[in-house]
Amino acid sequence: MDPTLALNTIDLSPILEILIGFVTVALTALLGVASNFIRRKTGVEVDLANNAMLNEAIERAVAYARIKVADAGTISTKSDMVALAASYAITATPKALKYFNITEDRVKEMIEARLTPDDLPE
Repeated sequence: MDPTLALNTIDLSPILEILIGFVTVALTALLGVASNFIRRKTGVEVDLANNAMLNEAIERAVAYARIKVADAGTISTKSDMVALAASYAITATPKALKYFNITEDRVKEMIEARLTPDDLPE
């Protein structure tokens, strides 16, 4: 080997160490952004799923109360109808109610909002 070539070599290890440090920081940042994106994405999906489940349960609860009103004498007042529907919805979706921090009074309001004058007992 030519001795002049050995003297002309460049040691790139300090530059490589710096580049490896930059790549590590960049990958860490990228993983952080990706994990936040996934967390937000799945959080939104959980919200949508719980919301859909809760709304469906309230609709079924109102339908159940309508059937009971049709049965003569089972339900005699609006408050009885709302209480029956609320009990049904609360039993059907305890996790969704807890997830959204919805109280029994709020469930009753949501049920009343879905009732029409034709639904109410005479």
